[in-house]
Amino acid sequence: MDKCPPPRSLLFPCFVPCNKKSIRMENKIDMATLLTEQEMAINADIESVYGFISNMENFKLWFPEVSDIASDNDMEHGTVGKTYVEKVYLPPNGEQRLKIEVKKVAPPVLYMTESKYEPLLPRMTITLMSKMDVTSVNWKMHSRNNDPDFLEEQLPNFKSIIAERANVGILKLKQLFEKK
Repeated sequence: MDKCPPPRSLLFPCFVPCNKKSIRMENKIDMATLLTEQEMAINADIESVYGFISNMENFKLWFPEVSDIASDNDMEHGTVGKTYVEKVYLPPNGEQRLKIEVKKVAPPVLYMTESKYEPLLPRMTITLMSKMDVTSVNWKMHSRNNDPDFLEEQLPNFKSIIAERANVGILKLKQLFEKK
């Protein structure tokens, strides 16, 4: 009898075929389309990096084309349910106001946000790992929109724009921590 493969993640279950007759819950995040993934080692302790990135008001300091981001409720930064309003330039419509909500946290290693901005339906996931005083930052952006027309006609443009910005942003994040 075939055994199911081990789960890739305990945090995000979803359906993945195990064999011809069974389906098992596994990594739900895989159902979203990956737009870009960037990784960078930062010479700083994990708690400092997590504290900085989990306060989304700092996002404008390191991510391109974000002109402003402000708290939208009184919850603490880094708390599930915390909301922000982000002003960001998104072609072809120019500056947009996006409401962002913190969806998952596991300090100091996981921080995830989502927005209902259509058509993209973005999900940002930041995962941190530490070795001594070096923190590895893995930054991903997914689209939760699985509409075939969107995937074919609009997603490629979003992918290239976000990938380019993420390349610049992750480097700027590193520079903010290492400029001493």
